[in-house]
Amino acid sequence: MPQGNDQVPAETSAEAIWQSILRVTECAGDELQSLRVLLFVALTDGQTENWRDRLRCFRKLARWYLVPRKKIAKAAKGHPLFAFIFDTPANMNNLSPVYQSAIRRSLKPTVLCGEKVNFEPANQAQCCVGIRELMGATTFAERLAALACARKLHKVLCAHFSSGAPQFHDKVRRRCAWIISELAIFLAVRHGLRRLYSEWRPSCVVSTSDLWPFDHAVFAEAVNQRIPSFVIQHGLTNRYWWPCVAGKLLLWGSAFHRELLGMGAPPSRLAICGMPASDHLFMRFQREGKEFTPRPVKSCVILSDTQSQATHPLLYLKFKDLLKATVSSTPFIKWSVKLHPIEDDVFYKDFMGCHNFAVLPKTTTLEQAVMGADAACTLWSTSGLEAMMMKRPLFVLDVEPVIREFAWWPKFGGGFFASNAGALIGLLEKASADESFTVQALRKQDEFLRQNFANAGGAADAALDLIQEIVGTNFKNQSDRDVLMPQTALRNC
Repeated sequence: MPQGNDQVPAETSAEAIWQSILRVTECAGDELQSLRVLLFVALTDGQTENWRDRLRCFRKLARWYLVPRKKIAKAAKGHPLFAFIFDTPANMNNLSPVYQSAIRRSLKPTVLCGEKVNFEPANQAQCCVGIRELMGATTFAERLAALACARKLHKVLCAHFSSGAPQFHDKVRRRCAWIISELAIFLAVRHGLRRLYSEWRPSCVVSTSDLWPFDHAVFAEAVNQRIPSFVIQHGLTNRYWWPCVAGKLLLWGSAFHRELLGMGAPPSRLAICGMPASDHLFMRFQREGKEFTPRPVKSCVILSDTQSQATHPLLYLKFKDLLKATVSSTPFIKWSVKLHPIEDDVFYKDFMGCHNFAVLPKTTTLEQAVMGADAACTLWSTSGLEAMMMKRPLFVLDVEPVIREFAWWPKFGGGFFASNAGALIGLLEKASADESFTVQALRKQDEFLRQNFANAGGAADAALDLIQEIVGTNFKNQSDRDVLMPQTALRNC
């Protein structure tokens, strides 16, 4: 989900904030670099900590710290380790197919599960550990030392901001509970990861994120122990995907590859494999030619993601105004809303009285929501891409220019832009009156998908092929080793 405030002075724009964070943490050590995305959210969400926020941080810290000592379970050495760190569909659906491919190839993968991740196929793994087992491998002395070090590092961070970006110093200081608790977890869990990797000696580490402190620790420790590491793209690429700590980023296609190059990522750290989460969609709707008869548009599903509206208040206000005007002016369209897994329906309360508007139950899957409608619309959710794969015309509601930075797809035939109610109503009138509109839209969308998503229907296998090829080289030359093992700066408190 993109982050940043609407219409703010240049020095506090999202890009300026990110560049300030990069500048402040560049030489500050690996521990503070793990906070980059967290700091970006803290500086753009417009919130300050209250006692409830602090209590939430302390509870999380207690969950991680108050676990009994326990040795890491034994596992055969030299097998891939898949880290299922987050349980969101975007993360799970882009990693699970690659893991299943490893199972089919008898690679005997091991699994690391993040907090509250319940991954049933992990029972097929050679061995699986969770957060409790990982923290159980640390001593109480190490945990206390990590907490003390985290407090010192927060002071160091505030000092860096005071001298390097003073306009953000107070915000960083006021978010102390969040920053210190995440740093304390990062520092403590590194000990558990060190013992896990020493015991298992995985051939590689594969996940979908190294953006937050815990997942950063997973990859930073892999780098320290010279273990090849890979992050598979799980969502829209944006400013905080680079710099990354993992050895290689495996991207969905050439367009995303160009974006990362534009951010300064060297070609040696990038590779293209396709979108594993879309394999089943491409197989069913593209390769197998799933029967679909284009028809006039009589219903439209809103692929929603209002859970982060605090970071873009003006954008979401315009989005709501657009919807109000459009829904009331299109009685010939049946509207539905597919909520994001972590989103509630508060944003849509004002629409509940409309006869042609409904919020779908949370149990509704994305495929059910899209297949139950004739078209789809979104602000910038990656589910819009999946709607195109399911052969539905897509409308991207670019109510603010920032939308086009992330959901740029209509510029190349991937749907239609609609920046206001008039534009969207006009598109819907055409789509509802003439099925040839849908035919032409789908033709352009299919070409867009073909050009921008590699290995359609076989991305998971392509990703694993690439991983096996790289890991199997055994680092025949020093340049290979440097590509996979970016150096990290480690410090002791």
